[in-house]
Formats: sequence, structure tokens, C-alpha cells
Amino acid sequence: MSRVYEFTDSVNLRGLGPVDVMMETPSPGPHAVLILDMWKETSEGEGKSGKTTYRFNVVDTEPGSPTLGVQTQVIIGCDTSKDFNVQHTINALLSIGAKAEKIQGVIPIAPQLFKGKSAFIYVRAAPEGEIDEETGRVKTANKNFITPAMYEAAKKVALTKPAGSGAIAQGGQRSVVAGPPQGAPQSTANAGQGAPAGAGTPQPGANAGQTPSLENLFT
Repeated sequence: MSRVYEFTDSVNLRGLGPVDVMMETPSPGPHAVLILDMWKETSEGEGKSGKTTYRFNVVDTEPGSPTLGVQTQVIIGCDTSKDFNVQHTINALLSIGAKAEKIQGVIPIAPQLFKGKSAFIYVRAAPEGEIDEETGRVKTANKNFITPAMYEAAKKVALTKPAGSGAIAQGGQRSVVAGPPQGAPQSTANAGQGAPAGAGTPQPGANAGQTPSLENLFT
């Protein structure tokens, strides 16, 4: 073993920014969150082109949550040829309060549409110790945006679960970062702004085939 105490190295920063080391997994179940940041990222492909995804940094603002203040990341694929990715994008838009009748046809997606907005996510814990066949790593929890109607339904189901069932609470200690930013939204901050209760996939309407402005999605 050798140690060098006097040296000068050169590092190519390649336009990268800082890495967030405060990411955690919120407790299983529905959560109100605040979207802190959003960007598009392409992973480095191994022998093939990388996968491009939308990344959302969110903080748990759910009142009474054992992981209140925890920051986590929600990911949506950018490949719109896959219905699954488009439907998750619809979930995200409805979650932040976009009107169901306005999200038809071609929709603009930009960071300013999401940053600073309150939203809802659902966390589904991964089976303990299960390995992802593609990565060879232990599977992590699924974290996805849900509509206000889905959030309210999930909260009702969680309230009927017996104590210790794991619907919301999760055993063990967690490292929790500082509480939510001042003025963070309450659990129903977007309720009433998004899809009406029981709304599903938006149906084609008068705006189909048009590209609405970012502001018009909420009015």
C-alpha cells in the first residue's frame, strides 16, 4: 500500500452537476409530495443506446407520514411508443392538477410544468431480497404518480387496514432529512383540481390534435 499526500489531478466534469445523497424510500402507501425538480436523463447504455427517462425529485409532505420530509425520485420513461409510459405521464399531469379534458392529443412536457407543484405518489415496497434479473441488484420499491382520485381511494383503503399491516407504516428506523419546505401543500392540496372522483383515462375531446400551452392545462 502506498499513500501520496502531495498531488494535483485533473478531472473532466463533463457538464455534470452535484449528486443528491439524501434520497430515501418513503413508507409504503399513498403520499402527498412536493416536486422539487424535474429533468430528462439518458443512461449510459452497455453495448447499446441508453434509456432516456424523466426524473422527478420529490419530498414527502404527507401529514403523519413516518417518512415526512424524506426526498425520493420518481421516474417515467420517455419512449412514448409504449402506452405504459404515456399513461404514467397522464397520471403525473392529473396529479399536479391538470384538467382531464385538457390533456388530449399532443401535450407539452417541460420542467416548469412540474417544479414547485404538489402531487401524489404511491409507494409499493419491493419483496425483501428479490433480485432484478436485468441489473442483478436487489429490487427497489416502485414509486409512481397517482391521480387525486387514486390518492383518496388509497387513503380510504389504508384507514381500514389493521394496525401493523404495513399499508402506511413500515418497521425499522429511517434516516429522515429536514421537514418539508415552508408552505408545503397538505395531503389534499390538489384534490378538486385534477380529475373528478372516479375519473379514468381521459376521453378524446375538443382539444384532441392540438398542442395547448402549459398554462391552459389547469384552467
